[in-house]
Amino acid sequence: MKTSSHIFKKQIIQLSVLVAFLLCSFSAKAANPVFSPYFKNLSSEVNTANLNDIVPEVAISGNTIHLLWLEYISSSYTEPLPKIYYRRSLDWGKTWEAPKLLITLHDASYVRYGNRVKKMSVEGNNIHICVPDYTYYQNGTGHLYYIRSTDNGTTFDAPKEIASTYSGSYKDIYRSFIKSVNNHIGIVYNNDVNGTHFSYSTDNGENFKDTLVLKKTEYDTEICDFEYDGNRALILHEYVHYSYGFANGRMYVTTTFDNGETFTTTKISQPYTSGDYTYEKSHTTFQDWSDNFQDYRKKIAKSGDNIYIVYEEEKEGNSCTVLVSSNDNGHTFNLPIRLEDTNYPGTCGSTVEAKGNHVYIATKKNGYAYLKVSDDGGNTFTPATDYFTTGFYSDVYKPWLFYLMLDPNDPSGETIHLVGNTHFIATSYDGGHTFVKSINYTNCFNNFSMGTQVLIDPSNVKHWFLVHNPYGGTDTDIYYRQTGNEPAPVNENQFFSAVEPTGNYNKISLGVGHSPSLNFDSAMTAEMWVKFYPEKTDNAPLLIKVKESFFVDYMPKGYDIAFRNENQKIAINCGLQTDKGGFINWCPSEITDTLWHHVVFTYDANAGLNNFITYVDGVVKAQQTVTGKIDAGEGMLKLGPKIDNNYYHDLAYKIDEVRLWNTALTQSQLQQNMTRTDFEGENHLKMYLNFNGTFKDLSGNDNDGIPMAFADLLPSDFNPPLTNFELYKVLNEVSLNNKTVNGKDFKWDFGNGQSSDLMNPIYKYPQPGEFQITLTAKNENSVTTLTQNVGIQGLDHFEPTSAGNSGWVTLQIYGGDLSAEDTQILLRKSGNPDLVSDSVFEVAPGVLRTRIPVDSVATGDWEVIVKKGATEQKFPQPFVVQQTLNPQPWVSFDGRGAILFNRWQTYTLNFGNKGNVDTYSVPVWFAITDDPNLEIEFIDFKMDVPQMAIDKGIANEIEAIGEYFTTDTVFKNHAMARVYPFMLPVIKANSSGAIHIRVKSPKTFDTKVWMNPSWLEKVPEIHYAIARVNKERQNAPAVTSDGLAAAECMLKVLGTGVIDIGTSAIPGVGCVWSTGKYVYSLTDKSSYKDKWAIGNTLWNGAVTFVDCGINLSGVGGIVKGMGVFLANMAGYARDFANCNHFRKDSERDRNINAVSSFDPNEMIGPAGIGKENWVQNINEVPYTILFENKSTATAPAHTVVVTDTLDLNTFDLKNFSFGNFGWGDSIFSPIGTNLKEFSRDIDLRPGKNLIARVSAKVDTLTGIVKWEFLSLTPETLQEEEDPFLGFLPPNVNSPEGEGFVSFSVGLKETLASHHRMVNQATIKFDENEPILTNVFENTLDKDVPESQVTALTPKMGGKILVEWTGADNSSGIKHYSVFVQKDDEEIKPWILDTMAVNAEYQLAEKGSTYKFYSICMDSVGYRENTPGDFDAQLVYTAVKGTQTEKENWLIYPNPVREMLHIQLSNAPFVDNFIIELFSMNGQRYFMGNFQTLRIREGIDLPVNNLPVGQYLLRILYDKGSFSEKISIR
Repeated sequence: MKTSSHIFKKQIIQLSVLVAFLLCSFSAKAANPVFSPYFKNLSSEVNTANLNDIVPEVAISGNTIHLLWLEYISSSYTEPLPKIYYRRSLDWGKTWEAPKLLITLHDASYVRYGNRVKKMSVEGNNIHICVPDYTYYQNGTGHLYYIRSTDNGTTFDAPKEIASTYSGSYKDIYRSFIKSVNNHIGIVYNNDVNGTHFSYSTDNGENFKDTLVLKKTEYDTEICDFEYDGNRALILHEYVHYSYGFANGRMYVTTTFDNGETFTTTKISQPYTSGDYTYEKSHTTFQDWSDNFQDYRKKIAKSGDNIYIVYEEEKEGNSCTVLVSSNDNGHTFNLPIRLEDTNYPGTCGSTVEAKGNHVYIATKKNGYAYLKVSDDGGNTFTPATDYFTTGFYSDVYKPWLFYLMLDPNDPSGETIHLVGNTHFIATSYDGGHTFVKSINYTNCFNNFSMGTQVLIDPSNVKHWFLVHNPYGGTDTDIYYRQTGNEPAPVNENQFFSAVEPTGNYNKISLGVGHSPSLNFDSAMTAEMWVKFYPEKTDNAPLLIKVKESFFVDYMPKGYDIAFRNENQKIAINCGLQTDKGGFINWCPSEITDTLWHHVVFTYDANAGLNNFITYVDGVVKAQQTVTGKIDAGEGMLKLGPKIDNNYYHDLAYKIDEVRLWNTALTQSQLQQNMTRTDFEGENHLKMYLNFNGTFKDLSGNDNDGIPMAFADLLPSDFNPPLTNFELYKVLNEVSLNNKTVNGKDFKWDFGNGQSSDLMNPIYKYPQPGEFQITLTAKNENSVTTLTQNVGIQGLDHFEPTSAGNSGWVTLQIYGGDLSAEDTQILLRKSGNPDLVSDSVFEVAPGVLRTRIPVDSVATGDWEVIVKKGATEQKFPQPFVVQQTLNPQPWVSFDGRGAILFNRWQTYTLNFGNKGNVDTYSVPVWFAITDDPNLEIEFIDFKMDVPQMAIDKGIANEIEAIGEYFTTDTVFKNHAMARVYPFMLPVIKANSSGAIHIRVKSPKTFDTKVWMNPSWLEKVPEIHYAIARVNKERQNAPAVTSDGLAAAECMLKVLGTGVIDIGTSAIPGVGCVWSTGKYVYSLTDKSSYKDKWAIGNTLWNGAVTFVDCGINLSGVGGIVKGMGVFLANMAGYARDFANCNHFRKDSERDRNINAVSSFDPNEMIGPAGIGKENWVQNINEVPYTILFENKSTATAPAHTVVVTDTLDLNTFDLKNFSFGNFGWGDSIFSPIGTNLKEFSRDIDLRPGKNLIARVSAKVDTLTGIVKWEFLSLTPETLQEEEDPFLGFLPPNVNSPEGEGFVSFSVGLKETLASHHRMVNQATIKFDENEPILTNVFENTLDKDVPESQVTALTPKMGGKILVEWTGADNSSGIKHYSVFVQKDDEEIKPWILDTMAVNAEYQLAEKGSTYKFYSICMDSVGYRENTPGDFDAQLVYTAVKGTQTEKENWLIYPNPVREMLHIQLSNAPFVDNFIIELFSMNGQRYFMGNFQTLRIREGIDLPVNNLPVGQYLLRILYDKGSFSEKISIR
């Protein structure tokens, strides 16, 4: 029985004649407006006004997309007549060929119902089309036409009639279906004359055989669906009877397995009983009765031999989806199964898909789509679920017309799409259990019922075909678009425009389908740039993710960023819904400009208080505490306005750089994001749209934006300030260097209510606390900010943080507004008395220095207390007292190895202490080749006259003695040297320091620097280590006096007469030392300044002798003689065990070559030894970086930036400290040690109207050390713009254009010996290219040398031949010292600092025991530890001579003045004789090699050029030796 629409069709034919006349009289070309640049109207080119283009059928084959549609007017039999058009794209939709008219119909009533006809089948290059027609004026004849193309749509055969009703019957052909497989074509149709027909072709449509399958007189059914595989056909048909509504219905399946030769029909529906009656009410239903939007929906699905059929059964007022299946390819069918959870009034439109074991059934229940899925071939199903309701709201309607589509690119069948009207698609990748991509755009158009079809190509690009009548249009057209192939961004900066198009009522909208990556649980960030036009825009959302209900900004349902315009002042508001409720942040109304603004909200459920934050331009504008998990549903994310914004209000804003994160970004991260463009590798970034010519998601999560209507991308003027500043904190003062690029106006907020408009301000915080410093930068385009945190402590820190429990510790306290008045520093430990400071001195603003006794106190943590009056403040970190590690002072002379002729050059005398206790009054000796034209300046220190001299009124006389003495005993070549005897007041524990010496020389010169142990420390007992193991010495007293040994040693040596110091009246030991202790106990109590005071050993000695009775007039000569003596104490004191500790430690020799030119920008590190530049493992390695504005420069340098990237595998930045810096004649020092940052403003007025700001900081994470010198205008602190006014002039008059920076850094404890220490810096002058310095390399020596006496051979005449050897794996052995003990007497040094490996001991006495050991020192200064026992010993007995001739050496005259004659007339014939002449301090003055004949003849050695004194002559040959004391007068 026919449906009601079929029955009523003939009743309107007569009326149509009049309508046809009227339409033909006024037909015109269609003129639908362009409602979106993203949709192509595929039917407009052939469309006629008032004719609708409907029921498209689409297919994709290879690269070709095929489109077939009907052009139709609501009435039949009128002009213009209905037409079937075909159009194709050969490049997957990029371009489309012109439409082709395939056939003109007379009555398309049955073609316009897409659910009742399948018009097209595509197979390869073959396109098969079948459409019915009815010609009333041909006596009511029904026709079925077949149209074919065999060349992929290039041409089509003329329509061929393959079936018709007999003339005059007024009978139709309707409900036709076509399908082609392997060039076999199957067609089924209803013929109103006699029933259902099956027509097939086995030759690709050349010929058809038609068979009447079901006689109308027997079944009177209508076809519902058709399945054909080229041989087997399955026809689903239904009998439906209406009597006062739906009265009866039966479902049948007719099958043929032999292409229509035989048929079998099976009724698959079942009756049911209700009360006393039996009913059968099964049928297929439509999802909607609308004419234009009904597309074909499958009722039959086949997977292998399994067939699934769905229809509806009405029962007791409800309708329920029914499933009938076959497991044997349709030979038999299982009983129907009611899917009871679909049972509901009005359930309709069921459709089915199957692939593999996956079966999907969708049905329309309660007006919306429900889905049931099976993973086991239909044996079991999930409950009917509405996956498509949540996440949609009044502006985004749920689909009520839908179909299922298996993904053609997924062979497993797990990927399923539900396609719905209103441009809807939802995608499941897990067999329909969850749907992760939901896209719906009805709010973009005025027609919410647009028909939608989708194709997916092999590249997963979606091709959309929409049936739509735009607002203001004349008819319905077919529109096409693609999604999923967004191009890569272009180089041009573009934005998304939400400025309403004039006169267009289609919506501005951009959407993003939901995906798992956008399932934010407990943390998220949404950020974007927005440009408002406050004078004309209305309230609107910017970003919406709304769960269910309609959007209002004061009722958040999901999350959103929106704004309100209040009197042309924009206020941002951000909403968030969690499972605990809805929350909204209201920001103040303060945006009045048309600049770009950065708008953000963040949420972190686990962040504690104020965890929902709104930022505008990087600044917190609103925040509150929110709890719960984010509850935003799985609906579409939308950018742009909601529906009524476009209809009723003006819109004017722009959006750019939209990003969604699954974490709550920090304020610092957000501020960095303002100007970032590269977000590659950000795992927390889940969506990123930059709109640069694309809507592609650049996060890699495929959350592409899908534009609809007027989602325009336009060129952007976005050009934000790159806000940046560097912060340097010194105590409670911050120095701020503005590094913003492209900024015009600036505002500083110090976080305590105070602000500044200066470019580079300095601000001192009056109170401690944690503060945020924010710099806001604007230009004519946008606003950006940067915030940095700073902590201001009342007590900042102290230095050092640990020390050994011996003597005193010098403690330096840093803090805001500290003062020395009425202040004590205490160390406190429970159970111990407080350790109270000595006098407290203020060495700089906020810096206090004192000494605290820690001798023998308990080790461990001690609290550091600053007590002012009765008020105590405590540092949070403790001071650690450790077991004493004796002072280990060191010194080095570092700088360039070359100097320009007669040009000033600065060198650095670096020193330090590797011990954990302070060392006081440390003598340091600096020697330099004396020359009358040599000039020396002390830059950052001066020599202080002792206070005792001032007290006695003899300061001028003492100062007149001079700062240095001259001697020829320092250098090996006996050149005259100036020796500057510095006395460092204190070298603190585990610290380093430096003083600078400027030299100008006309020629090459030598330097030497060394130091002695502190004169105020206990005498080392190392030379009694062996004695303590000798039983005979168990009770011998050790020398432990606090310096008495030093005085005794001085007197002993002077008493030997080896040096004449100009007086015979040597004061007593007691007076010398009681006075000396006062003079030398020079504690560093000087205030912080750029020149600091050190002592002069000559002046200290002079005051000592004056105080002990020496006449002032004779002191000058005495102390200069003493200078020579003290500088060479080790040599003179060789016979006194308790003088041996006065040896030269850390001795360094350097030769400085005078040259005509060198690279003025240089990295200088520690001066090492040898080709490998070996250095000790010192606690802090000093580096200096030199720079110069060359004399040829045309202008002064305004900015100099020095950058050094330290190797973190080599250097330990915990022990980093900035050192001095300077330029020209000035050297400056930062406050404190172990500094990681500093900044200092140096006022150059009145000489220059400039402030020179020097800032430095080390990044301990990257190892980057940076110094910056800026030239600032004093009034505004802006960088000076006058090109001829900068801090560093051209170096025309050296050193005015030279500068330097310095630092020291520790070494990793894990470094092995032979590790290469490599360092290089860059120097940048203004905007010039950076200059690379030289690479400075050192090799680390951590190997302590070893030696031992290996053999003792007694000789005649009281001689013992002593032989020794040694080894060092690194820098090599520099010299040996050999010690001897006769019986139980004192251990005495025998040979000091020699490179020889054997010698004759000549003082042996018969019967005495002689014990020897050796100690060696390597080239970097490591001294071998004293052995626990002697290396060798023997009892000397008489040695009988051999019969060889006695050797009688002739050595005369002695004493000698001019020439010393040396001869052995019977000298043995050996390889050679080595003759050496040593001073008594161990310095070798002569060494020569001679043949035997020369020795027999005699040689004359000139000595008239040598200083008067005692010498040792030594002759070595063939394991024999001879020595004799020589006196030169």
